[in-house]
Amino acid sequence: MENKDVDRISNLPDTVLNHILSLLPMKTAVRTSVLSRRWRYLWAYIPNIDFNFMELTTLTRKEMVSVVNRFLQLRKEIQTQRFHLCFCPSKKISFPVTKWIRFITVRGVQELDLDFTWRCSDLGSLGSFTWREQFKLPCFVFNCPTITLLKLDFCVLSLPSYFNGLRSLKILSLSYVEISDESIWRLILNCPVLESLSIVYCHLLKYLKVSGPGLMLKRLTVMSLWNLQAIEIDTPSLLLLQYDGKMIDLSFKNISQLVDAMINFEDCQEAEWCGDHKKTIRTFTCHDSYRLRSISSGYL
Repeated sequence: MENKDVDRISNLPDTVLNHILSLLPMKTAVRTSVLSRRWRYLWAYIPNIDFNFMELTTLTRKEMVSVVNRFLQLRKEIQTQRFHLCFCPSKKISFPVTKWIRFITVRGVQELDLDFTWRCSDLGSLGSFTWREQFKLPCFVFNCPTITLLKLDFCVLSLPSYFNGLRSLKILSLSYVEISDESIWRLILNCPVLESLSIVYCHLLKYLKVSGPGLMLKRLTVMSLWNLQAIEIDTPSLLLLQYDGKMIDLSFKNISQLVDAMINFEDCQEAEWCGDHKKTIRTFTCHDSYRLRSISSGYL
């Protein structure tokens, strides 16, 4: 007679159990450690790491640092596919964060999602936030050849002079990132397989140039760059364009494959300026070489 008390799941190979745990939220995966001695450390071997300390508001920064340090000590020889960190470092606790990122990048991380948000209980109200409090992304990140997705929120990004490109990067998302016109252009130029670029609330940018030989960009999203004055787009592979923000100069050169576009000028009030930009956009949308299926605009 078959024994109904046999724990068939626990008898599965580690690789199978690790795959099962990787499909669970990290908090749930950690809780499996109390099931039995067999499960005690299995959660530490999952390929995807998610530390969202916005959900653990009862912990102090020092306690958060201790949690991550202990976890990474358990997986010294384990590669990480995805690393997500939502944490608000202070000046005193920036060094441990830098060590975490180095630990992950030298182990071939593919998807790196770093959110250094200011929305922490001990930072007070929104009015206390300044750009000086932002975490500066370490330069060694730009030496990681395995990164395919890079998502950054609330940090300072300054490319090193020796930057030679992220050759595997396909998706780049920047939100509330302090970055210069030159750095964003060098990033675009030296990421040859980049397919998706999103830039939101990056207020230092004034002139955005999206062009380069062999650029494979297919999706471009630009939103709420309030100091932006002009965009130049020259990328024949572009399929989708979304712009939402102030009135700026738009320069379209080679966008022959574009099929979907949404352009919204939020401050379109003066009739003369609106008229000039309407003409620009209408010329752009009606050009015979473009294959637009749809376009929408906040003022057309």
